[in-house]
Amino acid sequence: MTIHYEVHPLFPKPLYKTKVDVGLSKEAIDFILHQEMYENPSNSISINKNLLESPVLEKLNESIHVHLNIFLKEIMGAKDCEAYITQSWSLMNMPGHGMHEHSHSNSLISGSYYFTDMPEPGSDMVFNRYTGNQSRLKLNLDEEKISYYNMMNMPVQMEKHDLFLFPSDVSHQIEKNQSTEPRYSIAFNSFVKGKLGDYDYANLLILN
Repeated sequence: MTIHYEVHPLFPKPLYKTKVDVGLSKEAIDFILHQEMYENPSNSISINKNLLESPVLEKLNESIHVHLNIFLKEIMGAKDCEAYITQSWSLMNMPGHGMHEHSHSNSLISGSYYFTDMPEPGSDMVFNRYTGNQSRLKLNLDEEKISYYNMMNMPVQMEKHDLFLFPSDVSHQIEKNQSTEPRYSIAFNSFVKGKLGDYDYANLLILN
């Protein structure tokens, strides 16, 4: 007996990746690297949560905004609104340190940018299938049948000048830094301003 069936993707999550090289000056890189930091549960995060608003990072800020709005309008298909960065900060993962699993609240699109060479061996960003307290049934998977439809985690490698954008509710983590050098990055959240919803459906919301 021959069994016929079809498999269709159901609400896939987009991960946007591009290269952004605005020629950061030594002054700009020193500014990022010498931010005052405090200890997160598993890495270090800058006290400054408006990092990209600094004049020395103006070109990088402008370029990230261009890509945020491509993601918003071309990938998410939104109209009548514009994305803007709400907060941005620097991160440092020392040898042996990764970052715990988390997602970003009060944000629509989150992202990360890599302005230095990644230490070797690299530590990937790992995106997780489930968000928050969703049920996590773990089946024993046949290695020959692992696919996008059943895999629990998706590791992603990054290089210098990579910019990643993804929906803020997607759970993710950073693998432990297995090198002997610090791993640096910039992270940010964003939201939208403009018109959401529809007047006739009584769900119109205007954000300025």
